[in-house]
Amino acid sequence: MIAAGVGPKHISDYMGHATIAETLDTYGHLIPGSEEEAAGMLDAYYQRKREEAANILRAVEVAGRT
Repeated sequence: MIAAGVGPKHISDYMGHATIAETLDTYGHLIPGSEEEAAGMLDAYYQRKREEAANILRAVEVAGRT
């Protein structure tokens, strides 16, 4: 199911696990991705947020000059 792209919540329901934590504890190692990939995704997210904040500050500065 994981290889087919089924999400952990649906797998949990299908397998009859009491919680999604049980599913992830059991099958989490099979989910694609790595710590490096997760760190890269988090870095990219924070970079986008920094850029958004910088754009807002620039817009406020420009508005304050007019």
